[in-house]
Amino acid sequence: MYKNLNTYLYSPSDLVLFERSAFASWMARLAWEKPEQLAGIKKDQDKMMDLLANKGLQHEGNYLEQFINDLGADKVCEISTNKETRAAETLKAMQSSYQVIFQAYLERENFAGSADFLIKKAGHSNLALSLGPLVNH
Repeated sequence: MYKNLNTYLYSPSDLVLFERSAFASWMARLAWEKPEQLAGIKKDQDKMMDLLANKGLQHEGNYLEQFINDLGADKVCEISTNKETRAAETLKAMQSSYQVIFQAYLERENFAGSADFLIKKAGHSNLALSLGPLVNH
């Protein structure tokens, strides 16, 4: 979850958190709205979750490297981490000839998130027409 102008954007992870615990979801929102109320509270450190997260990042990196080796660097696009430009970068990459988009950022209304990989499929698309109003610039 993060705030975009005056609106909160929720990610797939936020939905999973809410499904697991409405209280934990409420606390995540509180952390955004009133961080001073949580000052001094130490967050639990889970070594196993840290290990799994690191292994996941390594796995993604290996897949990205494999796509670049198999398709060529000119067919793989990596989206930046800049929150202001990610949506526009993703749309531009989707409209281009990239076969793979890494960390594509998709947003619609109050729901947003990053896809590890978007892989282009063969076929016809009206992408420029159909996605225009869905992406906030």
